[in-house]
Amino acid sequence: MALDFNTLGFAAEEIAALHGLLAQTSRLVLVTGPTGSGKTTTLYAALGSVDRQRLKVVTIEDPVEYRLEGVSQVQVRPQIGFGFADALRAMLRHDPDVVLVGEIRDAATAEAAAQAALTGHLVLATLHTNDAPSAVTRLMDLGLPEYLIASVLRGALAQRLVRSLCTACREPYAAPQPLVERLGLARRAGHGGPITLHRPRGCPACGGTGYRGRTAVLQIMTLDPALRELVLRRADAGTLGESAAAAGMPSLLEAAQRKALAGTTSIEEVLRVVGT
Repeated sequence: MALDFNTLGFAAEEIAALHGLLAQTSRLVLVTGPTGSGKTTTLYAALGSVDRQRLKVVTIEDPVEYRLEGVSQVQVRPQIGFGFADALRAMLRHDPDVVLVGEIRDAATAEAAAQAALTGHLVLATLHTNDAPSAVTRLMDLGLPEYLIASVLRGALAQRLVRSLCTACREPYAAPQPLVERLGLARRAGHGGPITLHRPRGCPACGGTGYRGRTAVLQIMTLDPALRELVLRRADAGTLGESAAAAGMPSLLEAAQRKALAGTTSIEEVLRVVGT
């Protein structure tokens, strides 16, 4: 299986933003979303973008989902008292450069991950929140002080998976004007002319479903000085989201609509997965 950002359907500007996050030192990068949204696959693609020949990379997972050459992979076993926090502390004694934590579930793991990032490691982890700004408030809920979050968190990525239209049989059609107005598609398209969308038809290549494979819908929030100031003031997720949006961060709905306008997926799939 190809584990790289291009294969997963990331846009060029999204890949550039992620590479910027991964290139920094002493940093924590989070991937958020519900179960089954491809968070771990995205983290493995991130590992594929680092120099594993030069850097020491370890993963702590439950369970180990992919085997990667040149990476030390550890599976946690809570039933014997070897959880994520315990494994992370043990792995840090081996002085890794990059650490992947399968999931931050509790205060102990959150604190261990933040301390690892503070001492010069790249820490990649998943977190269960609905969007990228909520990752900050979730860390606060787990007991991390705001000054520590502002120091180590470099960015958060929220994602969903939508089905990709079969390119062999997808059918273009003019979007109904009520739908265009309700969803603001003209603003997303950047023009006031007719909006073209695509719908599934079904053919032998896709088994009659009209869809083949899935693609990722992303919301990337990079912590700039304005956001760090809000974190220090314990701002809520809504305030953080407004500041990030003013700096250019799209909502998940906006990112998904762009996929529909590009013909990658259908607007019905966008509404099913992301909603309105």
